[in-house]
Amino acid sequence: MPDEIHSFSDFADAGRTLDGKKKRMDEVLNKQIIVREQICNFLRDRLKLRFSKSEIFPIASGLDFVGYRHFPDFILLRKRTCKKVIARMLNIGAMRDVPIDCAEKFRGQVAAAHGWLKFACSYNLRKKLRFESLKNKVGIM
Repeated sequence: MPDEIHSFSDFADAGRTLDGKKKRMDEVLNKQIIVREQICNFLRDRLKLRFSKSEIFPIASGLDFVGYRHFPDFILLRKRTCKKVIARMLNIGAMRDVPIDCAEKFRGQVAAAHGWLKFACSYNLRKKLRFESLKNKVGIM
């Protein structure tokens, strides 16, 4: 884990703070509680809104962010994304020949799957799907 605290926003209304040292995170949490109270008061009094939730959990179980589960040492596809990719690729792989009228659609699906898989630890999944032969089948080199 990093030696300094990292904060970032993953959406316009959500943020995360990461650090490898629990003691420092406790200090940050105490400061965040004060800021959170100020934000809650502003939202309630001025905008008539409320804070929905706040969680603290270890990242050993993975951090869900932009379609992937980020772990300290590796990155995996989200389970639901992985299931969708598998279903689409098995559907294309089951065909003997790619119909000419559907070739562009299938080429796009395989290219999209390739884009998802290349940023994750996906060697076994690509091997299971025989991904290289799928790419050749639809005309992606």
